[in-house]
Amino acid sequence: EGGGAGRFGLLDRELELGHVVREVLERRAAVVELDDLGVVLGAQLVLGMSPLQAGLWTAPSSLAFIAGSMLAPVLARRMPPTRVIACVFAAAAAGFAVLTQIGRSSGPSVVVSAYVILSLGLAPVFTMATDVIVGLAPAERAGMAAALSETSTEFGGALGIAILGSIVTAVYRTLLASGMSVGVP
Repeated sequence: EGGGAGRFGLLDRELELGHVVREVLERRAAVVELDDLGVVLGAQLVLGMSPLQAGLWTAPSSLAFIAGSMLAPVLARRMPPTRVIACVFAAAAAGFAVLTQIGRSSGPSVVVSAYVILSLGLAPVFTMATDVIVGLAPAERAGMAAALSETSTEFGGALGIAILGSIVTAVYRTLLASGMSVGVP
């Protein structure tokens, strides 16, 4: 009977790990993918930029995300993880606050600045979440946990883009159809 209780304890831990992994990755993928997609689509559709120009405007955000990811271990060594997460979420909130100030006359630099702040704020959370996911897994399954983390992030991002793209296309088609005359195909 002692072995059975041990197996249930391991199962409980795996179920807990699975729940943590799902929660973190769903949020992580949606934010990262919509970040880049929103900037690129906005630059092309609203500002009339070419795909290359729009892509170049996302470079600062990507670089900030890399810098934020590299900053996470430094911060985690100097303060408790809960404080690190609170501080970087505050930075992300500042980025969202800048996004609320964007208007018709705002140029791409305001949007890019907001996403740089947002990336600096969210990247450490993602890095620390991956560390938690891999750290919760038993040593012999750490590679699987890391692979699951990365695969789920990519799949979640692709799914988010597919869903968002479908919604935007449906809305666009409806608005376009309502503004056309009856004889236009």
